[in-house]
Amino acid sequence: MSEPTEVLYLDPTKNQDLNCSIGAYALEYEPTIPTKFMAGTEQGMIISCNRKGKTAAEKVAAIFPGHKGPVYALQRNPFFPKFFLSVGDWSARIWAEDMRDDPIMWTPYHESGVTDGRWSPVRPGLFFMTRLNGYLELWDFVFKHQEPTLKFKVSNDSLHCVRVNEGGFLVAVGSKPGVTTILELSAGFTAPSKNEKATVGAMLEREWHREKILETRAKELRVKAKKKALAESGPMELEDDQKTFEASGNVEKSGPEGKEKTGEEGEYNIPEEQLSPNELLKKIEKEFFEQIEEEKHRREEENDARNQRLESLNGGGNELEEEEEEKEKEEEGETEKDEDHNQVSVNESEEETIENSEEAEDDQS
Repeated sequence: MSEPTEVLYLDPTKNQDLNCSIGAYALEYEPTIPTKFMAGTEQGMIISCNRKGKTAAEKVAAIFPGHKGPVYALQRNPFFPKFFLSVGDWSARIWAEDMRDDPIMWTPYHESGVTDGRWSPVRPGLFFMTRLNGYLELWDFVFKHQEPTLKFKVSNDSLHCVRVNEGGFLVAVGSKPGVTTILELSAGFTAPSKNEKATVGAMLEREWHREKILETRAKELRVKAKKKALAESGPMELEDDQKTFEASGNVEKSGPEGKEKTGEEGEYNIPEEQLSPNELLKKIEKEFFEQIEEEKHRREEENDARNQRLESLNGGGNELEEEEEEKEKEEEGETEKDEDHNQVSVNESEEETIENSEEAEDDQS
């Protein structure tokens, strides 16, 4: 214990330079992912690190913008480790590990700062949060997004930490003077509903998909801005992301009168870079729901085609049964004919026997 086994600098430049490293306020380590950990820094960034990285750049795997002040708490969701909770400034935020620009969900700003946050170990959609005004808040985002499901004043002093026992029914809260308060929760906050895990998972994936679409549209706008700057400054080499975007075939062509073509013949819209943020958000949301409707129709068509195939298979089975029944009837008819023929032959042989016996009697007489 005289010296650390390994030293890793929280350097956002990814050069492992001590002079550029940032101090950390919070550390998150998940035993099921032993080679990775995350640190919340005093400047608000969240740095994801990889202990097995071979180079300095690989050791700092990702950097999230985080908060406008120090990050006081970090924790992965115990049911969905891909998503994690961060607490800082005046809000709590939920992030996806592969979305590094923006959180997928967040709480509204509050006049009182946030000091700590923890997930419930038994409810996938419930987390706890402490504030400087002495309040403990319980956020159940399955039911409410804009306000806590329950909040109550624990102390007149500021609260600085919160922890939950493994059963999820006891909560320990620590205040500034060093007083620890243990609270017992009701069954409504400790017993998950029947489909809660599936509902929370679907909600997180939906928000992740929405943010992914917004991120893609933002990249498209940046590419357009670069193209415009290149056109004004003269020909020069394009950036990698611009080349990739053009190679995908999604670049929109200009229409008449300086308007942008939407992709359908004869339809033109105002260029997106000239839209206000609200108008751009509405347009992106409209495209998002259109994609959902297209996916819905596609699945309905697949289900209809599948049902038709099943019906055709069932119909083929009925035809086979009918053919077998006809064959059985034909065989029964042939059997009856054979029996009738045999009966006729027997009758004829009996008549011949009778005639022969009568002739023999006449000869004897």
